[in-house]
Amino acid sequence: MVQKIEGIHYPELAKRLGPVGGGRNYRLARFAILASPPIESVRTDVSFQATLRETLHKAGKLRRVLAEPSYRQALLRGGVAATTEHEKVVFPREYRTVIDVGANRGQFALFARRRFPDAELFCFEPLPEAHRKLTEVVGRDQGVRLEQCAIGAVEGSMSLNVSRSDDSSSLLRPTSLQLRTFPKTDAVSSINVNTKTLDGAIDTERLRPPFLLKIDVQGFELEVIRGAERLLGQDGDLLVESSFAELYDGQALADELVAALLAQGYRLRGISSLTKGLDGSPLQADFLFAREVVAPVVV
Repeated sequence: MVQKIEGIHYPELAKRLGPVGGGRNYRLARFAILASPPIESVRTDVSFQATLRETLHKAGKLRRVLAEPSYRQALLRGGVAATTEHEKVVFPREYRTVIDVGANRGQFALFARRRFPDAELFCFEPLPEAHRKLTEVVGRDQGVRLEQCAIGAVEGSMSLNVSRSDDSSSLLRPTSLQLRTFPKTDAVSSINVNTKTLDGAIDTERLRPPFLLKIDVQGFELEVIRGAERLLGQDGDLLVESSFAELYDGQALADELVAALLAQGYRLRGISSLTKGLDGSPLQADFLFAREVVAPVVV
């Protein structure tokens, strides 16, 4: 087994994780790195580079998760890792409602419960197994509402492409760029899922403002926005994962998303969690949009 690849020594990487909240977590971190599948030979093909990058990313995230007690508990008991990357986002205010579209297994919900502990949380996830895990992770918390459905521009049903890595599942087909850049995200099956609009799923009359709307739907972002006209007329901000290149067939790209939200009174406030392709070009990021406040005109 080769343990040194392009200057990276795996046992040394495990040591560099260091103690995180105690000896037990240190051992868990070391185990996660050293238990990675053995590498038989040194390769420089695109697939290997993508896999190596993903492994290093997960190692760094593991350390951050283990350092926070609430995240560590969810990881050890349910196998769900919180989105620690969102700890770096500078949100413009506190929120009384958080809406998580594309909640998957509760990765963002765990972050939201810690960052905005007094907020009411709405989670939408269509995949049965992911929704089951989501329920296990946050479903018993007070002030949490879960719904097993996809969110889009119209109500009805659609075919969902289920990815080998289920958090990459999408109502759109993955492109060759997606498959080259992110290993194990090919579609292995498809299922029919119920679709709702946010305007139909959330009673805006009873909504506690301000709200934060998080959208992570693998290329279907603009369809979610189109079904939320009434909601977006309320006081809130958005955190949306969007792409600079087409990772899913027919998806709207970042410039289209920015233009659509600007037309509804939301300005781009920041970009975080930038992901680059193997050639260094930007592929996707999280976009933070804030409601534009128009000063009253004094006559």
